[in-house]
Amino acid sequence: MNKNMLVIIAAILTIGLIAFFFLKTASHQTGAIVTTGIIEGTEVNIAAKLSGRIAEICCREGDRVTSGQQVMTLENEDLTASRNQAAAAVDKAEAEVIIAWAAIENARANGQSAAADIATARADLLRFQAGEEDAGRHLKRITKLYRQESVARETYDSAVTAYDMARAETHAARTRIDSARARQNAAQAQLRMTQSQQQSAEAGVREARAELQFSLARLADTIITSPLAGTVVNRVVEKGETITAGVTALTIVDLGSLYARVDLDEKMISDLALDNEAVIRAEGLPGRVFQGKVTDIGRYAEFATQRDVIRGRQDIKTFRVKITLTDNEGLLKPGMTVDVEIRERTADDPEKHRR
Repeated sequence: MNKNMLVIIAAILTIGLIAFFFLKTASHQTGAIVTTGIIEGTEVNIAAKLSGRIAEICCREGDRVTSGQQVMTLENEDLTASRNQAAAAVDKAEAEVIIAWAAIENARANGQSAAADIATARADLLRFQAGEEDAGRHLKRITKLYRQESVARETYDSAVTAYDMARAETHAARTRIDSARARQNAAQAQLRMTQSQQQSAEAGVREARAELQFSLARLADTIITSPLAGTVVNRVVEKGETITAGVTALTIVDLGSLYARVDLDEKMISDLALDNEAVIRAEGLPGRVFQGKVTDIGRYAEFATQRDVIRGRQDIKTFRVKITLTDNEGLLKPGMTVDVEIRERTADDPEKHRR
């Protein structure tokens, strides 16, 4: 094969590649926009919040899961022990609160008892003071008569004894008042101390409960559930492996809500509106045609696609368009490249530019 023949073949291949890219680029046909797109769906990457060893994992690629289904569990013996320890700390703190309240009630009862004793002693003091005054007046009269030798010695001695007894009773009443006041002061001091202990115990309960909630939350994080119903399309871990927090373990896609995503040149977007019908074909499914509708048109322009950049059209703006499939039948899969033909709205169509 001579050099000229090689040059001709190279030129043909180059022209073919250019034609291929041109045909694959969005273009206008009669009443339609023809372009390529990518099949996508609502997709979530499942990752653990904690690092740890996988105790159980539910599914293989292709398995279906339901929303809220448990898909993975991490070993949690240490976290279970921490939870139990925190629960015991809560019980202990709550018991200390009960003890503190009992001490408060006891201090209040002691204070009330002391106050009652003070009231009783004061009443006795008033009575004894009156008796002491009467005994004093009687002694004074008897003493005068005794000096006049008008009464016997025994009468005088009896008056002295009665007066001394009255004074002793008055002194005893004052002593009881002082003692009751001392007990009342002690009860008030005890009440202040027990109230402080009760406040500390309540704070201990709050702290213990917060620690318990933290332990429960960490324990709950060892159970990973799916946030949506869908199909497992990727699994990168196995039971017994140690995973790092935040690293994807499973990818789940809702295959019931697949759509084709296309990026259209800004010059074509004016001929597009919501609910435009679309026809979708996949090279891997020859002869199969799928129906769809335009359900979302990007409100903001994006940068040129990589293909535009390769062709030297860096300043081209594109809008992302979402075409929801109406009859997928489970044949189209996320990531597949598809050919898309979108019917344009005519000038007579209402709400041509409805978004």
